[in-house]
Parts: sequence; structure tokens; C-alpha cells
Amino acid sequence: MRVAQREGCQFVSHGATGKGNDQVRFELAFYAIQPSIKIIAPWRDLKFFKRFAGRNDLLDYAAQTGIPVISTKAKPWSMDANSAHCSYEAGVLEDPNHTPPADMWTMTADPLNAPNEPADITIQFEQGIPTKLVTPEKTYTDSVELFNALNKLGYTHGVGRIDIVENRFIGLKSRGCYDCTHYPSSPVTHYPVANHVLAPAMTILRAAHLDLEGLVLDGQVRSLRDQFVTHNWSILLYNGYYFSPEREFIENSLKFSQKRVNGEVRVRLYKGSPYILGRSSSTEKLYDAEEASMDSLEDFEPTDTTGFIAISSIRYTSCPHKTAETPHSESHNSAPATPTAHQAHPEHSPSAEAGSNSTTPPIHSASYSDSTRAEYSPRYQSAADSASDTPYRTTQPPALSTDPGTPVDAPTSTDYEYALAYPESTNTVARTAPTESSTATAHTAE
Repeated sequence: MRVAQREGCQFVSHGATGKGNDQVRFELAFYAIQPSIKIIAPWRDLKFFKRFAGRNDLLDYAAQTGIPVISTKAKPWSMDANSAHCSYEAGVLEDPNHTPPADMWTMTADPLNAPNEPADITIQFEQGIPTKLVTPEKTYTDSVELFNALNKLGYTHGVGRIDIVENRFIGLKSRGCYDCTHYPSSPVTHYPVANHVLAPAMTILRAAHLDLEGLVLDGQVRSLRDQFVTHNWSILLYNGYYFSPEREFIENSLKFSQKRVNGEVRVRLYKGSPYILGRSSSTEKLYDAEEASMDSLEDFEPTDTTGFIAISSIRYTSCPHKTAETPHSESHNSAPATPTAHQAHPEHSPSAEAGSNSTTPPIHSASYSDSTRAEYSPRYQSAADSASDTPYRTTQPPALSTDPGTPVDAPTSTDYEYALAYPESTNTVARTAPTESSTATAHTAE
């Protein structure tokens, strides 16, 4: 489009078929850049596709006119290649159960023929971007050299082949094969980029990047990123909406998620796969070996888990409609018994009102909320981190008061428990911790 604008062109053309995604991607991009542009799409021109119904007709025409092409009727599949991958479609591949021919792959060695000795490498990331590659032979820091070196390693060890059936934007399913590595022993002249190393780097980098995120990325941030950000970002790009405002919005969220993805990953390449050997970060402290150790109770109270589980189980212990069947139930058709008010809320039982010595605290007891807060707090606390230098940290919540009747400044887990125990009180404007009088009133109401 830059060339078209520089030359003052009114028309641009592309060779995408009328059944694929590329036509949508090309034309949406053209219109986004220059809304007034006119597009010539031969595969949607009636005269063209009446004369050339498919690939075989085009191969005949190329042979008659002396146009050099790499496809043949014996190998009629299409190939689209760049430095990150090569894709193969059509021909014999249109049968989804047909095994791809061994000589089809151009950018990966057959994993069965890959070396018996693995290659161990280390990849360093800064804010999610690979910045350094250490191999047994050399260290790379230039981004292009790093990528090409991974391409060479990936080709040698057969890393990066996939064979999938995907869903095209226009509604058709399509079988496609992809490989992402190529390091030819001699130049492959029919690829415009094949005079230098090709390969996927992409497969290796993705494996290392995702593994590092497990170490340094906050779990909830990663969950939201995976559910909403990357999924929708991929759909937008796949369907041709790169220039849309929603893509820009989502991509900014993606970039934010990478601020703390700093560290290095050790990877072993062997027989078609990258295997993670280890990962580390000198700057990010979400992982603490002492806290995670099964041999240490430093800064952790096992008894806190009791409250954590009790709060988590409320939806099972308090809900009258049980979904799980009793292991030794006599009949699958028998209706589950509906618990009484005392069973649903044991703190309201006569024994509780009479001051029973039961060791189970009432559901609105501060001891439950305190221990639950302690159980959740490791996400916000780190021995080597503070609220001032970590975007995921917040100030500590105010301590809960165990004194009945003390006003609560902000919603706490006590409010949640109180609403569950006394739903009739949830319409009140002021939130206060339950008092003895309010508890007695609730008991009487029941």
C-alpha cells in the first residue's frame, strides 16, 4: 500500500482464492489504510474462475506459457513461506486422513532422522521479548541473529511440525500443515527468503516464554490474559482485523501483562520437541522456594487452610440443592434431602444458642475470615517484594474487628458470611458486624 500510494495507484490486486481467509485479511487492511482504493481479485472474477476452475488448470496454463512454478500435478499442494513458517494446503492434503508426504516438508528435518544427541540452550527474556540466546557454540543478542540461530537448531532437531484442521472465517473447515524450521544444506532458490537461515524459532520461543510466565506472572493476570486477551487478539488477527481499535486495545493489555516476564529458560531440543530443563529470574520474586517447600512451615500456618476450605465449601454445605450424590446412595433417582435451617446454618441450632461447647465456629465468626484472608494473602505479600515496586501488590486490607457491633469501613469476608447467614439483612444500608442482639433476632425469625 505504501508503493501504491507513492505511485498514485487507484487499484491493487491479490491472488487469494475465494474460499480462504487471506482475501479478507488483505482487503480489510487495504481499506483501513486507504478507503478509496479499488481491488482486483481474479479468483472472484467470473471470467477468470470459469476458465481456471482450480490449481490443475493453472498448472496447465503455466506449462503452456513457460511460467516457472514450484507446484506440479504430482505435488499440487500450495506453499506459503516466510522466515517464521511454511504452510501447505490443497491437493492430497484435502483428505484430512491422508498422511502428509515425507518430501512435502521443506522447513523441518524429519524428527525420526534428527540427531541422537540433544542440544541444550538458554533463552533470556526482558518484558516478554527474547533478548539473548546462549548455545554451546555461540551467544546471540541481535534479534535477527538470535531468531535465525533458533531456526537452524529447530530445523536440525525437527522442531515445529503441526497438522491441523482449522475453521476459516468464511465458515469452511480447512486442513493445513505447517512447519516452522528450515536450514537448507544448499540455497533453495524457489523461496525468496531461502538464501539465509529459515526456521521457527517460533515453536522454541513460545515453549520457553510460556514456561517463564509460570514462574514470574501473577496467576490471576495470566488467567485473564489467556481467557480474554490472547484468545481475542488471535481471533482478530486471524480474521483480518489488525487495524481495528479493539485489536489496539487488547494488544495494550497484552503488553502490560509482559512487564514482569523477565528471566531465562533452559531448553533441550531433541527429536522434534523442545523440553524445558529449568527457569530462573533475578528480578521477579513471586516464587519463593522456602514458601513453596513441603519441608518448611516458615511464614505459613497449616491451620489457616481450615478456614479457607470452610469458606470455599459454603456453596456445597449451605445450598439446599445438592449436586453431588452420596457415594452409597440406594438409588440414583432418589431425591436429595433438603437440609433444615439448622443444618444449613449450624450456628443457628439450639445447641449453638444454648452455648454449646462445639468446636465448630459460627459461619460469621471472625476466625474464619481471618484465616481465609491469611490463606489468600501470599499473592499480595512477598518476602523480597513490596507494594511500592510491584504492580500486582496492593495495600493490606484493614484488620477485621472481633468486637461485635464495630462498624466495618470496607467490605470484608465477614460481610459476605453475614449476608449468607442472614439474607434478610442484606438490604440494610450500613454494614456492621453482627451483634448479639441481631444474632438473637435472626434466631427468633427462623
